[in-house]
Amino acid sequence: MEIDSIKTIISTNLNQTEDVIRKDIENLLKNYKIELKSLSKMIGVDYVWLKDYMDGKNNLYDFSIIG
Repeated sequence: MEIDSIKTIISTNLNQTEDVIRKDIENLLKNYKIELKSLSKMIGVDYVWLKDYMDGKNNLYDFSIIG
């Protein structure tokens, strides 16, 4: 297998994982009637980053924890 093929497979798997996580977060917000801002405080993740993550602008490698 070529390196480019391996990179493509890994990238695809990471993108699929992030899509699953976004969907899980959406379900959590919907099922428990939680606002994204409240969730960010509960889990200690910066609201702006989490909002951008949910909008697909960030990925898991770019997260920051509220200090």
